[in-house]
Amino acid sequence: MDFPLLFSLIKIGPVTLPNRIVVPGHYPAMRDPDTLPGDRLGTCWESRARGRVGPICTGVWGVHPSTLMAPSRMPQAREKLKHAADTIKRHGTRFFVQLWHGVSLTPHRRLVSIGGSPAHLANTLTDKPHDITGLDTVVVSFGGVKDNELYYALKQAGWQVHAAGDCRGGRKILWAVNDGATVGRAI
Repeated sequence: MDFPLLFSLIKIGPVTLPNRIVVPGHYPAMRDPDTLPGDRLGTCWESRARGRVGPICTGVWGVHPSTLMAPSRMPQAREKLKHAADTIKRHGTRFFVQLWHGVSLTPHRRLVSIGGSPAHLANTLTDKPHDITGLDTVVVSFGGVKDNELYYALKQAGWQVHAAGDCRGGRKILWAVNDGATVGRAI
């Protein structure tokens, strides 16, 4: 079989790729125990580069203090990703890293009170208190129960608040995912 377009150069913005074969962003479960990209993951990426794929795209990596990655490890992550990019580029392949400028996630938490900083939460299973400081945006998303009371209470109190999921009304999961994507792009 002949696939002339698949194996031809393609220019995307300022980048020219050797072909249209893409390694999409994902995690091949080869991170080091410290969750940084180590030798195993680098070898995996390099072997794909030697196979002459167009670009190699990573899963997301936290490289900013706002992520859940410890700030003390960020220089190491950047150094290891740069080393991988330099190695891959030697084989004529481009390396795209998805950078994550994350937010604080609070799974299994319920809001106890909010009126400034900190916001007081509690673990939904153990009731252990958990406070979050430095809030400037709140995204309210409840699953399974139509409940927009908290959304309107926060909005009335002057918070910048966005709604996703069932706090907007009875929602199907795909609608809730779309809500989350829309809110994410807005903030």
